[in-house]
Parts: sequence; structure tokens; C-alpha cells
Amino acid sequence: KIFKLLGAVPNPFKESTEIKFRLKSDSDIHLTIYDVTGKVVRIIDFSAAAGINNFKLNKNQLAGPGMYYFQLDANNESATGKLVLID
Repeated sequence: KIFKLLGAVPNPFKESTEIKFRLKSDSDIHLTIYDVTGKVVRIIDFSAAAGINNFKLNKNQLAGPGMYYFQLDANNESATGKLVLID
């Protein structure tokens, strides 16, 4: 595996959370966040270095309190996770 998703901390969260992942090499990352109906809420593209990385996601990047799913893509591999934003 080129990368491994390590989860989001804290989760549930009020203000922000960090999506943690590990890469074997420098990579371009594509992060897609979905609401519970499957609608895309946000797409974020960024680059990350080899090793353990934390991507900070703030509540204002989401559509309000609720449950979200995310997909992290790097080097033709994908991993998914769940986020819960609380009031």
C-alpha cells in the first residue's frame, strides 16, 4: 500500500478535526467529503510529503452539524472514513 488512513481526531468534533494518514512517498491528495445522502459537500486537493500527515478540517468547510463521509485518494488508492460534526 502506498498510503494508510489513520482516522480523524477528534471525532465527533465541534470546531475542527485532523484527518491523519501515512504516505510511503510524496503524493498529490484528493479529498472528497459527502453528506449522508451522498452529495459532495467539498473537494480539496493538496500535496503531502512521505510519512505521517494531518489534514486539518474546520467546521466552516462543512454544511453544518451532522454525519459526513470522506474519501481520501492518493496514487490510485482510496480510503474512506466517517466524520461527525456536533453543535
